[in-house]
Amino acid sequence: MKKKKISLVNVESKNISLKNPTNKKKFTPSFKEIKNPILNKKNNNILQTNQPSTNDSSNHTKIILSNKKDSLNNINNNKNNPSKKDDSLNINKNSFSKKSNLFLPISENLFQKKTKNYSELKEIKERNKLTFHKFLTFNQYSNIIKIFPSKKILSVNGRSIIIFKINNSKFEIIQTIQKAHNNEIIFLSIKDDNNFITSSYDDLIKIWNKKKNEQFFINYMIIENSHKSWIYCLIYYGNDKIITSSHDDTIKFWNIKNNNYQCISVIKNDYSVDSLFLLENKNILISSGGDGLKMFDLIEIKCIKENENAYSIGKSEIIKFNDDKIILKGDLDERIKIINIDNLEIYKCFCIGFKCYGVCIFEDVILFCGKSNDLKIYNYNFECVEVINNFCNQAYGLCKFNDFYFLSYDRDEICLWKKNFKKY
Repeated sequence: MKKKKISLVNVESKNISLKNPTNKKKFTPSFKEIKNPILNKKNNNILQTNQPSTNDSSNHTKIILSNKKDSLNNINNNKNNPSKKDDSLNINKNSFSKKSNLFLPISENLFQKKTKNYSELKEIKERNKLTFHKFLTFNQYSNIIKIFPSKKILSVNGRSIIIFKINNSKFEIIQTIQKAHNNEIIFLSIKDDNNFITSSYDDLIKIWNKKKNEQFFINYMIIENSHKSWIYCLIYYGNDKIITSSHDDTIKFWNIKNNNYQCISVIKNDYSVDSLFLLENKNILISSGGDGLKMFDLIEIKCIKENENAYSIGKSEIIKFNDDKIILKGDLDERIKIINIDNLEIYKCFCIGFKCYGVCIFEDVILFCGKSNDLKIYNYNFECVEVINNFCNQAYGLCKFNDFYFLSYDRDEICLWKKNFKKY
């Protein structure tokens, strides 16, 4: 009989199996910065891909099998060897006067026009400085933040929900929902300015609604016994449907029309399903979990593609990058995978050096934060162009507010940061 694997999540209240090799804590976070590390589950080896040989006209990737035990014994050499670290320029505390004013010089490889004249290059850099300025601070703990289309901010504080806005250069609380759930909220999804849904470790799904011309949200529907375990992800599908995924290895489709709910379809998986990504215009759903990535046709409700090697350690999250690619990360994984949407193949895999909790995508750079005091900035070639030290104290996440502002949040405060180029 086939043994099931269960994804690892940082929850102390329930027992968690470590049988899944992708979830063992010893199999971690400090990976060598190889191009495309994947785990072959059948032969229990780590597959390391090398660059194609210059003499190989077919451009096929060479696969070198190495013993898993030997690989794990050498897994921490990367941190101890300074030559293995990122080639990015580190900014020390002395590079800026206060924590709230961060300075990022533009990397030379970001310029389309290259110059050999040092003085000209220096002048260009001085005229184009990417700065991060802490614009506002709100002394409030938050573990999840989402933004309404109207730019109101929905923040989760454990079991409670706080909705606020930015007014006259300050945070203004609109509504506080105390004990919105009986346990910590895991996930929330926003439909529009009047609707959002939440899930919690109490295994309940709650649908929140604000009627027209009313200020406050009310909980107008509770879906009980929806899954047999924690609901990791829920998303809106169309006007009156939601899709949920769970630790119980299932994806469910719900009709929530006319203040009633009904489960209309169930997809059974081999392992836990942590994250969902919807391509509604193509009727495609992509799931991530213990068995890697799967693509489903929503018309016929069947799996049409899968890649078991595109997995992440811990609870995974799928983030849209562009129309061709998605970003896959895990909350216990130091690796970031870039996935082609069409075939679910790994385009690139790289190590960021800490457990990644938050990703924020701007039109020119990608920001990564997590269990670290640092903020890492990557360009669209997925190369680290800068590391900003002492950005915050282990940020729980980042959330894009608009093209010039983003929010960071941790155990102590919510901060609004302004990003801009200084032009002369």
